[in-house]
Amino acid sequence: MPSNRAKIYVLVLVSLAIFVIALLPEPQVRTTPSFVLNNITLYDGATWHENAKLTIFEGKVINSEQAPKNLPTVDGKGQYVIPGLIDAHTHSWGQALEQNLTFGVTSVLDMFTDINFMRANQHSRQQTTLQARLFTAGTLVTSKEGHGTQFGIRIPTIENAIDADEFIAKRLQEGSDYIKIVYDAEPEKQQFGMRFTSISQDVLKAVVKATHIRNKLAVVHVMDEISALHAIESGADGLVHSFGNSIMSTELLSLLAQREVFVIPTNSVLASIGQQQRGRKLLQYSPLAYKVSSHGKSGLMSSFPPNVGNEEYWKNALENTRLMHRNGITVLAGTDAPNAGTTHGISLHDELAILVEAGMTPTDAIHSATGAVSDMFKLPHVGKLLPGFHADMIMLNEDPRIDIKHTQTIVKILLSGIEINEAELNDK
Repeated sequence: MPSNRAKIYVLVLVSLAIFVIALLPEPQVRTTPSFVLNNITLYDGATWHENAKLTIFEGKVINSEQAPKNLPTVDGKGQYVIPGLIDAHTHSWGQALEQNLTFGVTSVLDMFTDINFMRANQHSRQQTTLQARLFTAGTLVTSKEGHGTQFGIRIPTIENAIDADEFIAKRLQEGSDYIKIVYDAEPEKQQFGMRFTSISQDVLKAVVKATHIRNKLAVVHVMDEISALHAIESGADGLVHSFGNSIMSTELLSLLAQREVFVIPTNSVLASIGQQQRGRKLLQYSPLAYKVSSHGKSGLMSSFPPNVGNEEYWKNALENTRLMHRNGITVLAGTDAPNAGTTHGISLHDELAILVEAGMTPTDAIHSATGAVSDMFKLPHVGKLLPGFHADMIMLNEDPRIDIKHTQTIVKILLSGIEINEAELNDK
């Protein structure tokens, strides 16, 4: 959703990223540890536990009863432990995965990236490397000259419903973990200073059907109510944006709830569209701001042009998130980084703060970036600290139940039980 100037900037960055991908070294794989973490206040992705014990064996959580005797013990007294966070909407290239890990985002759901980046990084998610685990849609589903074609990455497009089965089969053969579809019910109307084509609703339905036949999730990029309604009616499992150009109708809220469709509002980027400058404020108050790279700071300091959105747009977007939560719709935390006003990793902490502003409890917000993402995207080994899951976790100095900003009081980040050394990350 960038401006024309931003599109040129992104085009250059993507082109450079594609070139650099081929030069990147293989991620360093490290040995996973076994130990017992005692005396912690634990959120396991669903429930809080006081004075808890977490048993890690070879990098995964196990039942204490199954643990070998004489495992090393670590005293976590005074620490609050939550699962590693999951950003449910990113676009990854370059050092994005390393940057996410720096801020305790141990997994990301990418919604469109270059296939070469996907192939270079996707396989390492079952290993212990110095980067967040990558789950990705790979190449998105869009029309000729549709949204997604403007970034300089040559991608296949689809025009006819009859081609949907073959099109989706090819995406899954490439390695897509789920299918991300771009749909605009009224492409003739200009949005955010740009006009794109769109697949038809018939193609949308065919693509969703072809995805479901193969037991994969189909999520849809929408930016207004009518597109959201069409997506739900077509069988979408989730919507990967909300919107601020109107307040959600009772019809849409009811349909979302009845069909159990989850939503990733991407409030971070909607706030940027609404001229909120939250990225700038994050750099001013966050105890994690010192970790932000110069490139990340540029992203947080940037913004969409004033003619793209305004205060009313943001108020509507925030109210829509509030309405979805009140109506029992599953809301997942995602930033749409690295769009203007955001950057990888630290922006997810602000996304959690926005969700609390929209009426969630801090625990609700943490759940939206941990257990809820694991459940909705059927991720069997991340997002929770339960037996069988990777020991991906953040240890905090302050109780995030009292203040959601306490997710930023990070003492340690562990990936498969291995403490992530900040110096190592800085060397990457």
